[in-house]
Amino acid sequence: MSQSHVCFILFPSNRANLNDAQSALEKDGLTIENDNDRLVCFRNDSPRFTVYFNQGKEVQAEAKTMGEEYPNYRSRLKNCDARFEISFADLSKVLNEINTLIDIQLTLQDATEGIVFTSWNGIIEI
Repeated sequence: MSQSHVCFILFPSNRANLNDAQSALEKDGLTIENDNDRLVCFRNDSPRFTVYFNQGKEVQAEAKTMGEEYPNYRSRLKNCDARFEISFADLSKVLNEINTLIDIQLTLQDATEGIVFTSWNGIIEI
């Protein structure tokens, strides 16, 4: 049984939504399947990545909590009330073909001027 992993792109909600994400990812050459409240993204033989959009007070509270764990990013995180969640099932397959994930992260980060957080290694970056 595989464990799900997730990467967050955290940002202020006025910067982007799921439609903006779809447009940016398509411009980057990814295949996108829009399934109402989520996007499934992939390239040829790459793993499939699911992108969800969440916003609101719960997201902002979680971002503030992250700011306590990562004080260097506290001032940026306190303004984040939205996030794209990039999930996938098999970390080893993703790490073997890391370029697609990196492209998705960078595309969404550029579109939102957001902060990237990866759950499997606890790395946060601007």
